[in-house]
Amino acid sequence: MMRYVGTTIVTSDGNTLLGADDKAGVAVIMDVLRRLLSDPSLPRPGVVAAFTPDEEIGRGVVNFDVKRFGADFAYTVDGGAVCEVETATFNAWSADWSITGRQVHPGSACGLMVNAARIASEIVCAMKPEEMPENSSGMKGFDYPMHVEGSTSSAKVRMILRDFSMEGMEKRRARLESLRGYMALKHPGARIELAMKEQYRNPAGILEKDRRPVEYALRGAALAGIECVEGSIRGGTDGSRLSFMGLPSVNLPTGGELFHSREEWISERGLEIARDIVLNTLGIWAEAGS
Repeated sequence: MMRYVGTTIVTSDGNTLLGADDKAGVAVIMDVLRRLLSDPSLPRPGVVAAFTPDEEIGRGVVNFDVKRFGADFAYTVDGGAVCEVETATFNAWSADWSITGRQVHPGSACGLMVNAARIASEIVCAMKPEEMPENSSGMKGFDYPMHVEGSTSSAKVRMILRDFSMEGMEKRRARLESLRGYMALKHPGARIELAMKEQYRNPAGILEKDRRPVEYALRGAALAGIECVEGSIRGGTDGSRLSFMGLPSVNLPTGGELFHSREEWISERGLEIARDIVLNTLGIWAEAGS
């Protein structure tokens, strides 16, 4: 925040999210387009833009037509602090547990009742504390039981798995499959199901094949007066999926901080810097003749 002393800071009232993730990205893109349209002298390559408002629920590019979009490379504007251009994300899977028990009057339940709610709690308690998000940072992934609901007769546990490496993700999935087998043997009267589904992948390997989108973005940040570094995001963007759909995508900053919390904030100056990074990057592409 010290970078923005003396500038305007925007927050919510503390009772809800500000929503800078990713209203800020929309604002940056709209201002870039406005400037390009109003000033034909600004250098730019062929530019197309799209908005994917369902990104936060993992469906932002479900119906995205890469061929119709017609670009060779893309930039998502979904990052945070202006000092980082993000080229790596988590590999991401969801893991949904479904437990079916047996409801019996508690007065005569001995040897008969199968309590799905208790089994769900056992599943959560079997997770390694060191693999939880609250104990994970840097390049370490996590297993996150994010929602539990149920009763004696049925219960559900909704989880997400995150890891920067595919090898690490396979280990996480294997751990859950092993746990499911163990719980099925321990509770033969219950039906315990586990459904895992891939959500997105780390695009870092794809972006290494052609470094221009990354290098041009870093140069664009330098022209905006920001010493930017290449980094990883402990999350995902629509660019993760777009990269594997044939559209290599780098994530640019918005200037927002503390996303997904009621302390979320963004500065007016941060938005301006994010806009300038995009404009400068487009100018570099134009100079390169691409």
